[in-house]
Amino acid sequence: MTLASYVPKKNRAVILLSTKHHGKEDVNKNNKSEINLDYNSTKGGVDTLDQMVHEYTVRHKTNRWPIAFFQNIIDVVGIASLIIWKNIHPDWNSRKKNTLRKLFLGEIATELVTPHIWRRSTKGLSSYHLAAMQDVAGSNQEVTQSSEPAAKRKKHCYICP
Repeated sequence: MTLASYVPKKNRAVILLSTKHHGKEDVNKNNKSEINLDYNSTKGGVDTLDQMVHEYTVRHKTNRWPIAFFQNIIDVVGIASLIIWKNIHPDWNSRKKNTLRKLFLGEIATELVTPHIWRRSTKGLSSYHLAAMQDVAGSNQEVTQSSEPAAKRKKHCYICP
């Protein structure tokens, strides 16, 4: 593994990590290493990924780098999973090329949320919330209110424990 740094402009450093290149690298006449030349020849994929992530993203402004890192991972996983899904199922929504990623992310979100919605649907929620849950999760399962009354607690003033 090789870590290389290249400064194309003042105050603009590019740090490259490569598992393809090992050891010391020779610098060519343009003052660029082989790692940098390989990166420049393949960075179109990075630009395409950044463009796709920018279109539909989960990122929001945060000062915490672990949150920003996690959000970036979620964005990249969304794109990678779409590519894998399209390779496994090439006929899936083949007519809707422009909105394919939006549909895919919507279906993933619905599939991930549906089990939690049905688990919460028996906890004594209002009919408004139950109807909204049925709209999101679909009406293939019937939402039932728990027939058990909620355990009554003794009321105390805010000072007493």
